Amino acid sequence: MKKFYILTGALLFAGFTMGQGFNKNIKPAPQNKIVAEVANLNSTALQNKLGNTTNPTPQAVIWSETFGGGFPAGWTNTAVTGGVPWGYRTPATNLGISSATRLNSTTKANGYMVFNSDSLGDDAQPEEAFFKTSSINLTSYPNVSLQFEQQFTQYYSTTTVTVSDGTNSQIYTINNGSVNPNVAVNSASTNPELVVINISAIAGGKSNVTVEFRWVGDWDYWWQVDDIAITEAASNDLALNEHYFYGYQDSTATRYYS
Repeated sequence: MKKFYILTGALLFAGFTMGQGFNKNIKPAPQNKIVAEVANLNSTALQNKLGNTTNPTPQAVIWSETFGGGFPAGWTNTAVTGGVPWGYRTPATNLGISSATRLNSTTKANGYMVFNSDSLGDDAQPEEAFFKTSSINLTSYPNVSLQFEQQFTQYYSTTTVTVSDGTNSQIYTINNGSVNPNVAVNSASTNPELVVINISAIAGGKSNVTVEFRWVGDWDYWWQVDDIAITEAASNDLALNEHYFYGYQDSTATRYYS
């Protein structure tokens, strides 16, 4: 019986000691610091803690076009209305756009594609023009992304990319659409801006894929496109496009809802 009492007492003492040890390590959250960092989500310090969320690890390139040889043979360049198709330009020949806003893409020196609505003036002719790739075989690639570099200046134009598998098509509204939704009137995208779209649902594993870039407007500004590529996409591709935090502080703790 003594042994039992001694063992019980030892266990109680150990539990009390451990409890005291754990309690020592429990410290109130540095609430002021947390509130300050959440309030400034774009701070350099906080971004360093979160890591690089805007430039994901590059994926393997399956197909690409840099326009180094001019407008590619076998592609289509069509003016639907307005009589003016897309133009192939280099920094030296892209004279209708100021040097500060000419596309600053990775391979700008060997040329890129431009639709310059501003240079057409107020001719009362609505513009619609597109260029489209030749067929691309993605049979061996179930998870794929389309990417390209752009510079876009907005007035009231519409810019879309259409991906087709030869039977079905998917239209992506690029600027002021589901992709890059925040280009206001008389403002511009970054230069260059890398646009990445997961196109696995329409193009993954397909043998006859085409990609079309279409401009619709009337005496607006311009859209410049270069360095188009299709890359392998991660099978699980999660991106945080927007974030929102709400917090309040009461007498006991700071609570956050997102």
